[in-house]
Amino acid sequence: MTMIEDEVKHQMERIESDFIDKELPKRMWPGVNRYLLYGIKPGDFLYAVVQNSLSEAVHTGDDENLRLLPNYVHFFYNCIPGGCWGSKENVTNWIATGGFTGGKG
Repeated sequence: MTMIEDEVKHQMERIESDFIDKELPKRMWPGVNRYLLYGIKPGDFLYAVVQNSLSEAVHTGDDENLRLLPNYVHFFYNCIPGGCWGSKENVTNWIATGGFTGGKG
């Protein structure tokens, strides 16, 4: 494992721990994980959240995720690098560059 791969692994372990600490649904972690690591577009609700589109998140979220919407915002704001969320432009660039791994993996 290269030093960069090791760094990404440790960063993702910390992010997953933060995700769990925010009491977000475990079923949502795979979509967050793929998005962060490889820049793979998540499902509609997570896609809206990472773009900071409140109206779209409310429109596409299920009851559990809507109830936890403040937790998602707290998680992304405090635990995730700002360059991969917060606006359509950030998200488009994150997907285009392939996430933390540059799309390799």
